[in-house]
Amino acid sequence: MTEAAVLESVREAEAYQSPYERWKEAEGLPTLRGYHVQNLYTLPLTEWRSRGGSGVFVNLEGTGGFNDTYVYELGPKQSSEPIKHIYEETVFILKGQGATTVWIDESKKQTFEWRDRSYFAIPPNASHQFHNLSGNEPCATSP
Repeated sequence: MTEAAVLESVREAEAYQSPYERWKEAEGLPTLRGYHVQNLYTLPLTEWRSRGGSGVFVNLEGTGGFNDTYVYELGPKQSSEPIKHIYEETVFILKGQGATTVWIDESKKQTFEWRDRSYFAIPPNASHQFHNLSGNEPCATSP
């Protein structure tokens, strides 16, 4: 392989964006990268148009994508848009109180309540929707 061909291969590899990175870019949220996050409670958040509320992606260096997360906040009495994905998602409630509705079959929705420091999982292939039950405080999650 010639030096020019090697350099071209390196350029192509550096320019590659995975489907996950392309999806994050399309969502319009910034991604914080690094070896740690000083404080999840004070991160600057950006409006998340497709879900409602606001958020920021957090991708820690050295984890190979296995610990990627985001911080998501809903304003008082706000609900997210329904969300569905093929993977299990674990959710930690950073602050606030609310409820989550989960369903696989539209006719069998189940809703449960949570508060700060609650921890739960959304099953694979399930739709779900977050609801902030507070009339004056935001709630924040970190899936």
